Amino acid sequence: MATATDSTLHYSPRLGRYARCIASKQCLYGDAHTSLLGLAAAGGAEVSLHSHTQKQTVSPLIAGAYSVGTDVRTRTFREDGTQLTPTEARAWRAECERTLEGDVAQQQSDATQQQGDATQQRKISLEPIEFQEQKEAEVLSAPIAQAPGLRGSVADLQLAESTSNPKILQQLAQHRDPAVRLVVAQNSATPMGSLEELAMSRDNGAGLYQSAAMERLTEKYQDLRDAEELKATARMEADGALQANLAQMPSYRVMLAVPKKRWSAKRRRARARIISRAIEEIAGFLGMKAQLRSWTRSKRRAVAFVRGARGVVEFHLSSAVLMCKGTRQVARFLSHSFAHASSGQAVGHGQGWRAKFREINKQLGLA
Repeated sequence: MATATDSTLHYSPRLGRYARCIASKQCLYGDAHTSLLGLAAAGGAEVSLHSHTQKQTVSPLIAGAYSVGTDVRTRTFREDGTQLTPTEARAWRAECERTLEGDVAQQQSDATQQQGDATQQRKISLEPIEFQEQKEAEVLSAPIAQAPGLRGSVADLQLAESTSNPKILQQLAQHRDPAVRLVVAQNSATPMGSLEELAMSRDNGAGLYQSAAMERLTEKYQDLRDAEELKATARMEADGALQANLAQMPSYRVMLAVPKKRWSAKRRRARARIISRAIEEIAGFLGMKAQLRSWTRSKRRAVAFVRGARGVVEFHLSSAVLMCKGTRQVARFLSHSFAHASSGQAVGHGQGWRAKFREINKQLGLA
């Protein structure tokens, strides 16, 4: 039989409900953790299990069982974690109704007491408001190179979760501790620019927070995409092989996901930085080495290759690429260039170039 989740939960002040603990070493909430059974035994609560946007309700523990879910879908579990069948769940709900009808006054009294205990527990686990305001002032006044403070600081972790100040989150996104960056990536108030930097990060701990940053970016990008971009995104997300390729190229993945509206709003320097990173990652994925040497003003010859003794490819890229309206145009141009470098034939000439171009297009999600 199915068993209830064994997730460790703590109260999230930002969400206003209990959430899954994501700490890999030491959690800032210390011993203030519980489980679904613990919440049910304490009178029930609201939780977020699968995503921060999905709110579920845990019922009180009645007659040795409790329910978890929404109005659309609810599961019922025994104290040992086993799930009740639909027939057993219906019988349990009927018994709950009889119990509640027989002792409504007592249930209300217990709920009031339990709510007071839960409120007291939340107050103990959280920092005073004055301390949070002081911490925000310290982070804002410190240089970006030094802020925020100590590695793995409990105060930094709690501040990253509770603050909605975009300037604070922008600085916390540069924290040396990957755990703090993860919490920043999950904060809905984090600016898109900071999320993009987290999603493109090459730090050793990037694997901890890149997926969270990309997931949050996808949500923010959704409202900016036109119908054509939405269809293209749906096709890419359905291609498991492509998703595995993109996981090896975080900067290219971000570049490909940026909507046209967002790309056109970026400054040329920001576009150039993303394209430069994407070039290096695509080259590494294709088993080559490449580095963008310069941006040229020539529009006729957009790119030139200089082959070194070890097969190094040096790009001299036209600044006209920065004027492309969408990132897929940029990606297709890079695909042309790498097909030329891989096949050793001029762009648009020879069967070898065409075959290589089709292959690279497929690998880069442009087919």
